Amino acid sequence: FFCEMLRGSKVCSRLCTPLVEAKTFRASYAMSPILDFRRQQARKQWQSPMEPDAEFTIFPNERLGRQMDLNWQLNAHQVTPNEEAFRNLHLRGLQMLTPSKTNEKKSVLLTTDEPNDHEIYFLPSPKLAEGTKTIQDDAWKHAIRQVRSTLSFQPEVYMHDGRVGSSKNASVGVRLIFNTPASALQLHFAFPPVPKCEAKKFHHDVTGWMVETDNLNFQKEHFGIKSNNYTLVDLATRRFITVGKLTQNVIRNSLFAVLGDCFSGAEQKTPVDRKAPQDKQTGSILLNCDSVVDGNDTGLVFSLGGSSASQKGNLELYSANNTIWSSNGLSRAWDSYSLDHVPTTAQRGDIIETIGNKTRFTSKLENPLGNVADHPKFALFFEEGKNSVSNLEPAEVKNLLLEKTLSPAVDKDAFGAKVEQLLADNKTKCYKVSAAVADLPELVSKAFAGKEPVVSGSAASTEKPKEEAQKPKKPRRGRPKKN
Repeated sequence: FFCEMLRGSKVCSRLCTPLVEAKTFRASYAMSPILDFRRQQARKQWQSPMEPDAEFTIFPNERLGRQMDLNWQLNAHQVTPNEEAFRNLHLRGLQMLTPSKTNEKKSVLLTTDEPNDHEIYFLPSPKLAEGTKTIQDDAWKHAIRQVRSTLSFQPEVYMHDGRVGSSKNASVGVRLIFNTPASALQLHFAFPPVPKCEAKKFHHDVTGWMVETDNLNFQKEHFGIKSNNYTLVDLATRRFITVGKLTQNVIRNSLFAVLGDCFSGAEQKTPVDRKAPQDKQTGSILLNCDSVVDGNDTGLVFSLGGSSASQKGNLELYSANNTIWSSNGLSRAWDSYSLDHVPTTAQRGDIIETIGNKTRFTSKLENPLGNVADHPKFALFFEEGKNSVSNLEPAEVKNLLLEKTLSPAVDKDAFGAKVEQLLADNKTKCYKVSAAVADLPELVSKAFAGKEPVVSGSAASTEKPKEEAQKPKKPRRGRPKKN
């Protein structure tokens, strides 16, 4: 009865009290279109504003950037967000947070300082090849403590969960924690998409802490580290730390270093987390090459003594820069491609970097062949020079690939054996070709036709490289090959 009286008195007071216009507002409440424009210009305020002078509040007041589950998961890696934390943020949000400009096509314009002194150091491990740079265990303990502390005091912390490799049976789960939105934007393009799930349910094999700073409270000289841009790798637990400039090349090289034993060609179970499902990974190798496509057929193009052939934009690609080859076929290591010029096909969200007097364009690689493609018909080892071609035996190909493995942790015996097995089982023809870069599309076309990749007399002088990034041709009708 007492509660009914109170409830009735409240209703009565509401009926008798005249309405008063609110005079106080939330900080994010847009009182006018001008303030709303300013809010958008600030590139923040992910939460829709509540009514002014609301009689209720919500606790916890979660929104994008402030989510308790994500904060707890970061805390499990001993990083406590100071303000905001984002995980696998969408492209529009990354564009808003990245300090950059945009052009008329809404592409992101960045100025990148690509370091030339990035060094990689490993903790002692029996998996390493002779002559590899190693450091003491104490260096890791001191560095990881300072890196985690630095990340915990950043205004924004980013977590990106993804997989290196588009195929389920030839990929490795990766979790990266870092402090720059530009790196998150690069990873948005680089990693193949993974199914959405809660952070605590994502099973990853590799964990990386990365901080972009030139003032880390870590006495690196005491441990023999002389560079300002360096990566420390612990192969036993598949963890790494990266300090300095977090560019596209630095992140990829750091991942290659820790993933070396995962793509050595040996049959193994990849998950380190014992709670993860133990899916057996077929023996796969990670190759430093592009894969080209013609219908449903594929081929490999290796660049000897130069940048990736895909950077010219005159090849129809299945994968760019790096390709994974296993018993199931080819799969993409990355889901993006880069060019040394800006094509006319640039669109919203694409990255245009100015690196000194050079340009690097990065975009998502659209490919209709699915996560796994057929085994390659040929492998071209290309170098720029006078026109010449020679056939290569599997043993010669193995020696060429072993000279340029992507990590000192690669088991060269297993890697070489897997190369010879894949070449023999799939009857892949191998050629070493010397020609002009402009002639490469003609060489690839002849290789797909089963002919010897020789430059014709007229094509070498008349054919010019295309300026636009070509989209892969659609395959013949039929369901794409599943992973």
